[in-house]
Amino acid sequence: MAVLVKENSVYKIWPEDLLSGEEKLKEVYALNTEMNINKNIIRNNYIYTSYECIINSLICLSIIFLLSLLPINDHQLNHLAYSANESDRYINYKIIYTENSTIECHKINKDTLEEMVTDIISRSNDYIKTVEDASEIKIADKKHKIYIKFIKLGNRIIILNVQEGIHIQDN
Repeated sequence: MAVLVKENSVYKIWPEDLLSGEEKLKEVYALNTEMNINKNIIRNNYIYTSYECIINSLICLSIIFLLSLLPINDHQLNHLAYSANESDRYINYKIIYTENSTIECHKINKDTLEEMVTDIISRSNDYIKTVEDASEIKIADKKHKIYIKFIKLGNRIIILNVQEGIHIQDN
C-alpha cells in the first residue's frame, strides 16, 4: 500500500509555466511527461515484484501444506533418525534369522523385534568384532529386555534364538 501512495505522484503543469513562452512550455510538458512515465515504470515494477512474491509465497505454502498431509508416524521418524545417526557406525553384517529363531516371541511383532535385534547388535558391534568367526555369541539387553543367541560368520550374523521379556538382575 505504501508503494501506491509513495510512488503515485504526478508531475503537473503549474500556472506560472503557462505564462512562460511557447518553447519553455514545450520543455516543461516534455520533462513532466518523461518524469510521469518514469514514475509509472517504477510503480509498475514495485507492483509486479509484489505480485511475484505473493505467487511464490502461495506456491511455498501449498507445498508445505501438501507435505503436512503426508502420513508420518513416530515409528517412521525413529527409523529415519536411527538410520541417519547409526549409518556411520552401523555394522556391516547381514543379519539372517533361522526358521524358528523368534518362535518364543509373542508380545512384540516381528518387524519391531528385528529392529530391536539390529539395534542391540549395532550397539554391541565393538564386542562382536573381537569374537572369532563361527563362535556362538549371546547377548542379553537390558534396554529392550531381549536375549539373543547368534553365530558370526564373516560378514553374516545368523540369529539362532531370540527371547523377549527377560529380566536381568544387577549384581
